[in-house]
Amino acid sequence: MRIVILSVAVALVVAACGGVDGGATETSAPTTTTTSVAPTTSPTPSSIPGETVPPTDPPITGEAPDAVLDPILADAAERTGVAVDDLVVVRDQFVEWPDGSLGCPEPGMVYTQVITPGYWVVVDADGTSLDYRTDAEGRFKLCERPGRGFPVVPTTTGDAPDA
Repeated sequence: MRIVILSVAVALVVAACGGVDGGATETSAPTTTTTSVAPTTSPTPSSIPGETVPPTDPPITGEAPDAVLDPILADAAERTGVAVDDLVVVRDQFVEWPDGSLGCPEPGMVYTQVITPGYWVVVDADGTSLDYRTDAEGRFKLCERPGRGFPVVPTTTGDAPDA
């Protein structure tokens, strides 16, 4: 009985696959179908939703108020031994950071997952570049691992809050 059931099952599978033509005596040539498949490409960083990319425009200066810049310049002078008057502000731009890490996450730390307005300040101290990140209140940190995080969308001049 098992052999009969097995034989019927095999016959049904073969028939379903087109191997049996239902008793027809004519045979037809097999048909081939060509399907065009587009090659796959990896997304670029700018095409990944939510991905931040470094800005390509020249740095913007003049957007950070003195209340934000002065403590940063004092910190830069203390760290490098270069007088405050000899420091060059390369960038002081109002930006929106992707989270509470201010675009400079540290391993093992947890940050608020909310866009955080602030400033991106880069100072040149006699050839040494210091990358500072602030929140809107001016609390800052030196990003000692620059290039690891960038603003969500660098804003244009005039979008900074009134100083």
